[in-house]
Amino acid sequence: MDDNSLAALCIVMAVPLAAIIGGIWLSARKAAAKAAAPSAEDQQQMQSLLETARRMEQRIGYLERVLDNEAPGWRGRSEAR
Repeated sequence: MDDNSLAALCIVMAVPLAAIIGGIWLSARKAAAKAAAPSAEDQQQMQSLLETARRMEQRIGYLERVLDNEAPGWRGRSEAR
């Protein structure tokens, strides 16, 4: 087998191999993207957690306003510790 025949054989073998590897890579990417997509249950839980966080933020804001009125300077005392 001469060098040209060997080179041609390598090219002929490499093209299907590259196609197979590319197909595997694309399949893996699609599977990863599908697995990363949140389910409806996950989305509902996230919405619930966001709503809980909003309510907590409102309550904390309210408590800070009460402390500002009832114990001025409380922020400085808590940061000094």
